Amino acid sequence: MSGLIRRVLRIFAYVRDLEQRAFYDTLTGLLQRGRFFELFKDRLAKTDAIALVYIDLNGFKSINDRYGHAVGDKVLKIFACHANAFFGEKKGIVGRMGGDEFAVVLSDNREQGLSDMCARFVEFLAARPIAHKNRHIFIDFSCGIATTTRDGRDPDALFAAADERMFKQKRRIRHDVRRR
Repeated sequence: MSGLIRRVLRIFAYVRDLEQRAFYDTLTGLLQRGRFFELFKDRLAKTDAIALVYIDLNGFKSINDRYGHAVGDKVLKIFACHANAFFGEKKGIVGRMGGDEFAVVLSDNREQGLSDMCARFVEFLAARPIAHKNRHIFIDFSCGIATTTRDGRDPDALFAAADERMFKQKRRIRHDVRRR
């Protein structure tokens, strides 16, 4: 009988490990894209006011090129930890969409409040540079915000709107840098 119990417990542990790998990004511990999208659609079905914040790290490729992929991975892990703490306290769902792109779902869609929140997160990150070999690496990002009030309730349309706004901000930043 105890052999059977041990096998059943091993099976449960194996299933729990599979769920962990299926639902969570192995590098950052955040939700993977597929699981994030499921929870996003679930929140969308249950809540009237939803906002989607789509985030792309600025200059991440140059971090990988300059310092190596191990440091790039460290940056992603630290960013994920900060994003999860910062947005998670506001009951947000945070996920890694792939590479250096992340998304957050919040049950609030007041545009100005969301813009202010993203600005506070930029300041939060600026105050916490990553130390590497007597240098500091600062994490910066561009983000786009889509809301059910402005963009409707279709999950794909919300993602597309947030992604488009994020790229507009990224282009604006690049343009401003070139003008200097």
